[in-house]
Parts: sequence; structure tokens; C-alpha cells
Amino acid sequence: MRETCVPPTRLTPFCTHHHSSEAWETFMDILMKERFIPQLSAMHEGNFGPPPSLEVLDVLGKGTYATIFAAIDRITQKEVAVKRLHHKGDNCRRIYNEIRANELVGGVTGVCPYYGHRSFQKITCLVFEKIDGIDLYSLMEQRNFQPLPERKVRKIASIVGGALSECHRRGVSHRDVKLENIMVDVNDNIFLIDFGLASFFQSYEGEEAPTDDICGSIETPQYMAPECTQDKFVRGTETDSWALGITLFALIFGAFPYSLNEMMSLFEGRDVVPLPPDDDKVTVSKDFRCRLQRLLSVDPSKRAGVEIMM
Repeated sequence: MRETCVPPTRLTPFCTHHHSSEAWETFMDILMKERFIPQLSAMHEGNFGPPPSLEVLDVLGKGTYATIFAAIDRITQKEVAVKRLHHKGDNCRRIYNEIRANELVGGVTGVCPYYGHRSFQKITCLVFEKIDGIDLYSLMEQRNFQPLPERKVRKIASIVGGALSECHRRGVSHRDVKLENIMVDVNDNIFLIDFGLASFFQSYEGEEAPTDDICGSIETPQYMAPECTQDKFVRGTETDSWALGITLFALIFGAFPYSLNEMMSLFEGRDVVPLPPDDDKVTVSKDFRCRLQRLLSVDPSKRAGVEIMM
């Protein structure tokens, strides 16, 4: 039986436009052992031609379960990001879910374009458009976590909220919305990336069926929705709403709303996460405060959907 698989590794934006011999040897060694080099131009139909069309430029990033390479397709001259995932333990289901999620959300505005995949005995390679930019955590880090202007945060909120809304309409919950998984490119375009922890749902009589799968929340506890801490069934769309709220809070106030030690006590006896008052560094409009607090409702049944930011 074929293994397929993965937990998340973000598509980091940085690449050097020189040929890295180390990257090339690493990538070629792995793929040639599996007797495969994908032909990007044929991936849309799921076909893979024998000619080696991908030239690896550099290693973009490494994680526990995945390595990201920058590559260029010699046929189309298009730069791509190749996510190489190892088949380890239960991660086979995750890799299958990531592939399925990317196929279901293909063409959604604000989602990093996906070109295809190829699976082997020990690894699976996913190919994406390479984004020339930076993820929001790195952006905030560069700014020493100084808050972004509300105008900028509203733009991010609108695009990511719209992308998540369409993903939800297609039955896919991202489950790992966070600063690291949102990128802005050199032209100020916004992209949601990394569906490695995505889950799928069906609606019955207009309502999403709940699940006991809280996978994405455990990986990044500072974005964890309150219901995920209470051993309850959850709805992926509602946890996406909460995580989007935490992400936007961090962007507009330059900090997370609570520490991990404060998280449990803060949820008790509160209807919403409190927002800091305006001061000489941060001024947030009443309208945006209202929208943000509706995303940060402790009770998921009262929480606004991501559409409130569109």
C-alpha cells in the first residue's frame, strides 16, 4: 500500500539567485535515488515527463519533516518552491491531506498557487509558486514588533479573510492560520500558505459537522481557540476565525494578547479577549476593534466568521 503524507513546514520566501552546489547535490541525490525529476509543465494534468526540467537553485528552509527548495523549470522558466516531505509514522495521512487540500482550494485568490505533486516510497514532493517576499512573522521581527498601520492590517485581513471564506465554502479548514503562514510579496500581494494541517468537513442542513481533530491548534498553542483546550468537539471554520483574530491582534498591537501561562485563566469568565486601549503608539478605529473582538469571542457559537473581515 502506498504511503502518502506531513505536518507543516512553511514556504519561506528567501532565495538566492545563484546555483547552490550543495542544494543541487542534496536534491538530486534524493530524487535520483527515487528515479524521478518532475516536469512542472505537465503537472497540471498529473503527467510527469522523463526529461529533467527542474533546476534547483537553493535550499529555502528545513524542518523536522520537510525541506523547501527553490527551483526553476527549464521549460517554462518559472521559479517554483519544491516541498519535499518524508513519510514518517502518522505523517502519511497529513501529506495526503495537504495534497487534497491544495487541490480543493486551487485558484482561490490569496492562496499560494499549487502545481502538483509526486509520491515515492519514502518521500513526496509538492510544487508551488515561489513567492518573492516575506512571511508576516519575519516582517514583524524586522520591525522589532512595532504595530503595523491599521490600513495595512485591514488589507491583510480582507485578503486572508476572503481566502479562508472560499476555502471554507469548498469544505476545507486551514487549521494553522498564523503569522508564519501568511506572506506578502514585493508587490504587496498577500498569500495564505501551508495547508499541511488542513482538515475537511461537510455541512448538514447548513451547519458544519463538528470534529474531535484539533491537530493544527496543538502545533501553535498561542493561536489555539478556547474550545480546543476543553476536550470538546470543534469546528475548523471557527478555529480558523479565532486564529485569524489572534494573527490580526499581533499585527495591529505588536504583541500577542496573552502569554501561554495566562491563556487558560484569561478564557475563564470572559466573553471576549480584551483589546488594549489606544495610546500614543497605537490608535485603532472603533469599527476595526468591533470586528476583531467578534473574531475573539470565547464562545465559538457567538464568534464571527472570517467573512467579517472581508
